[in-house]
Amino acid sequence: EWAGKQITVDVVLTPQNQKFLRSDMDKPSFQKNRKTLVDFLKPYARVGVTYQDWADRYPSAFFLDHCHLTPEGNEQYAKDLTGLIAKGKP
Repeated sequence: EWAGKQITVDVVLTPQNQKFLRSDMDKPSFQKNRKTLVDFLKPYARVGVTYQDWADRYPSAFFLDHCHLTPEGNEQYAKDLTGLIAKGKP
């Protein structure tokens, strides 16, 4: 339906603070989950769905915890998302 209407869809994995990975979510599991998302969304690329993995995009100083951004982090995230929407690219 999206392709028929020439609508593109950008799926973005939100930034994550890698310093908060612990035993309940270790780095190998997190990397496996990221790869699973890539593999799952790959077939949809032909119909205009793109996947952006932004998990590593920002330094730890931009986070309050594992996923909540500081005001500066939110400002940068908003700018980056705006750029993605405006240009259709990351």
